[in-house]
Amino acid sequence: MNQYNPYKIYEGNENYIFSSYSHKDEDRVIRILEQLAKHGCRLWYDNGINAGSNWPEVIAGHLNNCKVFLSFISKNAVNSHNCRREINFAVLKKKTIITVFLEDTVLSPGMEMQLSTMQFIEKYKLSDEEFYEKLLDNKKIKECIGKPDKNIKIPKGINHEPQKSYDNLWLSKEYTGEKDFYFIKNTVFYLIRKNTGEKIRINPEGFNIGRKSEFCDYTINGNKTISRLHATMKIRNEKCIIYDHDSLNGVYVNGEAITPNTETELIAHDEIRLGSEKFILVSDEEESIENTEE
Repeated sequence: MNQYNPYKIYEGNENYIFSSYSHKDEDRVIRILEQLAKHGCRLWYDNGINAGSNWPEVIAGHLNNCKVFLSFISKNAVNSHNCRREINFAVLKKKTIITVFLEDTVLSPGMEMQLSTMQFIEKYKLSDEEFYEKLLDNKKIKECIGKPDKNIKIPKGINHEPQKSYDNLWLSKEYTGEKDFYFIKNTVFYLIRKNTGEKIRINPEGFNIGRKSEFCDYTINGNKTISRLHATMKIRNEKCIIYDHDSLNGVYVNGEAITPNTETELIAHDEIRLGSEKFILVSDEEESIENTEE
């Protein structure tokens, strides 16, 4: 029986690879990282960050010091605020960027412009043998290889919970020089449930509201006017959006029904009614963190 060695993310002064991916693709990406680790690649990825850490500082610090930025692209990654911002920062810092397409993915114009001149591998078109041969043959990847260990095992899902507080937190700002980068104020949206006074933070990546807990991030129990999955809210470009999943009793904004299956933009202090439940949308700003090199 093989005795597996649990892999620890690389913390040291030698060349290493920073891995960027959507956590929704974790199953696919961890298998790849595990194979790279078995070949001796020194890897850093946001798995196992201490819950009390300052997430933007930890991410930016490791990205800033990496030799290779390895970006796993998928439909999930394209829709991830964090993946896009990590790419922005890697471009800004002139990192060697290698893009691995996990699936056939249409890039936004901005991402396409940033990644069009970078090295890329379409994994979904290759056999595993062809893929690893091509990736490990890369000159910059070779500079990040240490001692191979065929018994390496990378665990999944360590300390991912703090990611919720990191989502949508760090944003690039227009800059005049290559050394400028800012963590700027981030608008955080909440719902105030009127009949209870509860303050509910909206997850920027997507926040489902309804009657069935298996479908929803926030559950409204015991109210038959609420559909199983009634509505989804998300944050995009510092704006809050709501989407009615063709619910039985509709979604109303300031007394007017919104069109089902269509995104509707909200502003702070809007009243939102789902069935017979009323909420008020409020917002505030988290502290700004400025990281500007001299």
